[in-house]
Amino acid sequence: MGTRLRCTVFLSSVTDSTLLASSPDAGAAARLLFCTRPAFGHVYPLMPLAIVARAATHDVVFATGEDFVPRLRDLGFEAHQVGIGIRQAAQELQSIRANPTTNGSRPDWDWQGQLFLGPLARRSGGDLLPLLDRLAPDLVIYDQVDFGAAVAAGVAEVPAICHGVSRAWSVEMRQAVRWDATRCAVGRLRDGDPAT
Repeated sequence: MGTRLRCTVFLSSVTDSTLLASSPDAGAAARLLFCTRPAFGHVYPLMPLAIVARAATHDVVFATGEDFVPRLRDLGFEAHQVGIGIRQAAQELQSIRANPTTNGSRPDWDWQGQLFLGPLARRSGGDLLPLLDRLAPDLVIYDQVDFGAAVAAGVAEVPAICHGVSRAWSVEMRQAVRWDATRCAVGRLRDGDPAT
């Protein structure tokens, strides 16, 4: 498959920071799948890495929501629609749970956790599984809140790393993240269980 590239990843959830990459001598390119929420603050931080990877002749593909697919294609990237936007996910969540509450100026971490690990993760993860099978990427690079991409990559056994630009999460936010529930939901999607 090529030479191995040493990459330092500053995430406690990533235990093996040695990632497969193509050999410059062999002329082969790695297929990199960038997965992100369809919002400027999520897509744009990934762009420098995607542009550099493309310039190094790697095959760069994006998976994101409907609003950003044409924008990325206009920039010359292959792009596929997966998941739903944050606004649509919030509407879905509000239909089954009351609006978020705040404690003064603090956000409702439970509601936000349910939003990103509920409708957003299930929809993007479910849409990504067949795309992962079809594209067969060498590596998934996902936005730090695209939990569905992280879980789908794990289910499909594709190496993945998280790209993040914000500071570390608070204890409250980390506690709101329920990986097991998301992994089960995306795994059921893989098995064809429409109830998720």
